Amino acid sequence: MIHSLSPFRTSFGTLGVIYEVKLRARPIRTFKASHRRVSIDKFASIVDAFATADVGIKFYLMPYRDRVYLDVRRYEADPGNTYAAPWKLKDWGESTVLPHIFKSLNRVVPMQSVR
Repeated sequence: MIHSLSPFRTSFGTLGVIYEVKLRARPIRTFKASHRRVSIDKFASIVDAFATADVGIKFYLMPYRDRVYLDVRRYEADPGNTYAAPWKLKDWGESTVLPHIFKSLNRVVPMQSVR
């Protein structure tokens, strides 16, 4: 009986229970995103300007094509309405329409390797 409880003694708290959680929430801030495609040389010349600007930047480097794809995000001063009709339509499509389409395709496509 003692040998069967040995894993519990050495579990280092993995069987613990969380009894309190404190969450800090921040208000939603809207932003504008712009997408650009530039050459690597152009990106190298403007990267310092992005580092000092008040923007968020995400980039995808494609060295064999001499391209950099940039996503530049700037926060809006006016929070605006984040629940506008286009966003509601997008959310509805992703949560309702697309799952039904892929479920139907799964039934129609006969080859499992294609599914």
